Parts: sequence; C-alpha cells; structure tokens
Amino acid sequence: MLRAKGLIQDAKFQEAIELLKNLLGSDLHASDECEALYMLALAQRYLKRVEVALATLAQLLQIDPEYARA
Repeated sequence: MLRAKGLIQDAKFQEAIELLKNLLGSDLHASDECEALYMLALAQRYLKRVEVALATLAQLLQIDPEYARA
C-alpha cells in the first residue's frame, strides 16, 4: 500500500492503478481494501477518469458506507 501511495505522490498514476488493481485482486482486510479503493479512485481522478473514479468510490461505499474520505 505504501508503494502505491508513493507512486501517486510521484504522479505515476497509471503505475499506481496497476499496482492497486493487483492488490485488490488479493486477499485484503476490509480496511485495506477500502484504502486501496480510495487510492485507486484518486489516481483515476488525476488521470481525468472521473466517471471511473466515481464508480470506484461507489464500490468503496458498498463495502463501508461510513468511509469518511469517500
């Protein structure tokens, strides 16, 4: 997760998206899954993929409707 955050901070959004999608394909704890989905939506938004980012946030909110940053 830290690597994905670093990629986003370095504006390597596509690399972050690929890493996060791989992480989401693995067995994550619910809180880690929410964090990965949030970072995925953030990277998607930076790449101006607004509709995709909103869909990712909707997926996050289905897992945790109380997630504050979504």
